[in-house]
Amino acid sequence: MSESLHLVLLLIVLLLGGLFLFTDLDRYDYWGDESLTFPKGETFADVLKYSKLVPSQVHPPLYNFLQFTWNKLFPRSDISANRFLYALFGFVSIGLVYLLGKELFSKKIGLAASLLVATSPYFIEYSRMVRYYPLTAMLALLTIYTFVRYQKSGRWVDWSWFTISGVFLIYEDYLGWTVLLVLYLYLFINWKVNKERLIRWLLAALVMFALFSPWVPVLLSQIGRESNPYPELAQQAIEQAPRLAQKGVGLRSMIFNDVMKIGYLGNVFTIGETTYPWRWVVTVPVYLSFLLLFIIALVRSRNPAEKNARFMIFITLFALVILIILSDIYGVFSSRMFQFPTKAMFLLPLFLLLMVKSWDYLQKTSAQLVVGVILIGGNLYGVNNYFSGQQFLNPKFLVPWRQITGDLEKIAQPEDLILNDEEAFIYTPIVGEKKVEKFGLVDALEKVEKTFHERGPMNVFLTIRYRGDEQITMEGLKVLAKLEDRYPLVDKLCYTPTDREAVPYWKRFLGRELKPHLLEVYQFRVEKAYESETEPVME
Repeated sequence: MSESLHLVLLLIVLLLGGLFLFTDLDRYDYWGDESLTFPKGETFADVLKYSKLVPSQVHPPLYNFLQFTWNKLFPRSDISANRFLYALFGFVSIGLVYLLGKELFSKKIGLAASLLVATSPYFIEYSRMVRYYPLTAMLALLTIYTFVRYQKSGRWVDWSWFTISGVFLIYEDYLGWTVLLVLYLYLFINWKVNKERLIRWLLAALVMFALFSPWVPVLLSQIGRESNPYPELAQQAIEQAPRLAQKGVGLRSMIFNDVMKIGYLGNVFTIGETTYPWRWVVTVPVYLSFLLLFIIALVRSRNPAEKNARFMIFITLFALVILIILSDIYGVFSSRMFQFPTKAMFLLPLFLLLMVKSWDYLQKTSAQLVVGVILIGGNLYGVNNYFSGQQFLNPKFLVPWRQITGDLEKIAQPEDLILNDEEAFIYTPIVGEKKVEKFGLVDALEKVEKTFHERGPMNVFLTIRYRGDEQITMEGLKVLAKLEDRYPLVDKLCYTPTDREAVPYWKRFLGRELKPHLLEVYQFRVEKAYESETEPVME
């Protein structure tokens, strides 16, 4: 392939990735975790305090400072502008995958790997959110790339870039230490090869730790802190989070949960979260192709000449093992199967690069063509589903919070009360001049009675999302049952119909019947104070 043709193809890949990453960024509303991304406070000191004090925080201050600075330029309400920043990190990651593949293997492999990342439905979906995932992926790729560069060149400039990128990585995400740990573990195992620069490698580690040391006391103070909005679950969270996330369920259950996490991670890394696994015509060829490539990678890595392939396998698999252990030890690092892949998303580009290296091992051009078409075709199918709002395994991204807000603006009055514990709704302002009070689900009934005595007759709106956090859903259903017992139901608004195709699957998984809509808003009329029917006890 000529140099000019190679550059043209690289430009096409970058344009394709940019098209998927930057087009129509406000297609979907903020979801809960995106709403929580925005740091609280008006100054850097406030943001620093927020970063230190918020329970279950998994981020050092860099991430919060970055978002705070960006919001000085663009308000929280500008969805496209806020998501653009993280899509940009994803775009840079595509370029870094190319550079890493080129440095380790060849231009061809770097180009093919960048194409696979640029069309990955999971990578596209989560890089278009106001979340740290693409930032961690970008910094992890940069750290690994500069590590490889310095290992080859021995130049101080590459050493400096490695040290700087490592500092940024660990100041952005605690899980960034995973990358540094596996890199230095690789150096330790291969110390004979790297002994000439051993002092420099240790110096880089010392510099990184020294620069991070001011934050170590904060990190230690955050370990073991957990929050929960529901009193009956708070003690459970305190007991479980700092220790084994699977405490009390037994070793067998913990192993089963880990297997499920790995299985779901493999699913989203290959077909994403916007292709139903039971769409066999699409998924089976993709699954088999990735399985074949993974086996080839393991077999061929035994060849002494495949040093760089072994490096990629080592980094990817050992980092995954560490993440799984962390998720078992400390629940804040995502002990739940559906949350785990986002914490491990920085491994996705590395995994795809390794798969492309295996693809290059295929001897016949026809075999490369068939496998390539299957993988890219599966990617494009998932990306198309993402933009068309179909086959979402996590339909929470489809909830139209702006529409819900607009509908309530039309019917709610200033004296009314909205009960809700969904972050995306709490941080979505009611448009217009009305100031309708919002309140959480804890002590909601007491709040209703207090508000009635202060304001008189009013409407109470209760929002329940049935495929959200199970704790919030169950608390909402408890509040709903008591409101139905006390006050007349005036109206019910329904949003986001449940995909009928997915109903049998989710019914088996959740163990309960699914509602016809993902989210419902109940409107109750409070005309008089609630009087308990319990008779007073006679002495």
